Amino acid sequence: MVDTTEYSHTTIIVGDMERALGFYRDWLGLKVVREYVMWPGSPRASIYEKLFGSSPIHFRLVALETDDERKRRMELIQWFYPQPRPFDTELKLVDPGFKWLGIPTQLPPKKETRKLYENAPHYLIGKFISPPMGLEGIPPPYECCFVHDPDGNMVELTNNDHMSSVTGDVEKMDKWYREVLGLKAGTDHTATPDSLRGREYEKLIGVPMGHCRFVRLFATDQVQQRNGGVELGQYWNPKTIPAQGRDQWNIGFKWPGVKVKNLDAAYRELQGKGVKFVSPVVESTNPNWKACLCFDPEGGIVELLEA
Repeated sequence: MVDTTEYSHTTIIVGDMERALGFYRDWLGLKVVREYVMWPGSPRASIYEKLFGSSPIHFRLVALETDDERKRRMELIQWFYPQPRPFDTELKLVDPGFKWLGIPTQLPPKKETRKLYENAPHYLIGKFISPPMGLEGIPPPYECCFVHDPDGNMVELTNNDHMSSVTGDVEKMDKWYREVLGLKAGTDHTATPDSLRGREYEKLIGVPMGHCRFVRLFATDQVQQRNGGVELGQYWNPKTIPAQGRDQWNIGFKWPGVKVKNLDAAYRELQGKGVKFVSPVVESTNPNWKACLCFDPEGGIVELLEA
């Protein structure tokens, strides 16, 4: 089993970097910690061509902190080449392949969710799916709500950062992320229409609640903190339609990044278990990092980095 130590970051593809920064940096208050543009033919372009499985490439990346205490971050990428497809408006929240990002707002020095909601800029007012609300069993001052960013991506304003992904088979995906990738079991919630949690979810995400289950998984160093991680969910009602034909440079595409010990050994182990990769292990200097991209059982991408 791969020794997965830490949830590192979430990557999200945006269509307009300046508009996205207006949302994530200026409104939510996330801090920009790194920024660069990768041009075709530049000295380090070949490294990223291997990582992303495409040549030539041209993109802009901006990394922002979502948790300043643990130095966790999100990465915004705007692709210029390959030419990205627009945001997939046909993909619904209940469909396998739908993903959203959880961003903490209530941990100091973050902003209170209620004040964010009440003071949202005019162009965001109509973008909220729900006002801030608490959930049964989670003590105040916890509140969360969902809002769309300028590209239409769904963002959860909550008390911890994570990436949620709707799957077609939560049992299979839960097993793969635990037994193959090495994440640890965390929370596990099932909601039905007649349950309190089901009624809460219906208000929160704006979807008539039938029957769903969500499990949260954590890397080794974050099991006790219950912060960061991957959330997997499945809807049995309403009916779901699998996502198809989505590439890693298309607007709205997202993937989690996790740190592992001894990436080369992890790569060989996962290959031996039949895991498919976008890229082999690639290494960069200035800054120093080592990473590769692999596919989960439903075709989602996971970025593995050397711890």
